[in-house]
Amino acid sequence: MFTFALIFSFILLFLSVPIFLVFGLGSSIAAIWGLNLPWSTLIQMAFESMNKHVLIAVPLFVFSGMVMLRGGAANRLVNFATSLVGHLPGGLGIAMVLAMGFLLLFVVQS
Repeated sequence: MFTFALIFSFILLFLSVPIFLVFGLGSSIAAIWGLNLPWSTLIQMAFESMNKHVLIAVPLFVFSGMVMLRGGAANRLVNFATSLVGHLPGGLGIAMVLAMGFLLLFVVQS
């Protein structure tokens, strides 16, 4: 049954179906046929998994990133990190990791 769901998912991918539908339909077929779950249980499980308070953090992180981008704080963070480690071999990658570390400090602290 899972093989059929996997093949069905690949067929949907080759037909250029959006990826969220491929994942949703493929996993639904696997859950219904493989686990013998009724549709009502599957829908209830989907809504329970989305009813988490942690999920509100995702749009807020995106919003804070946009505020920092529009305000220029992101460019200043990258420039600061580049000035610290930009002269080293692989300095740009190190600077990005360092800038994200500073960003993490600012976002988590608030």
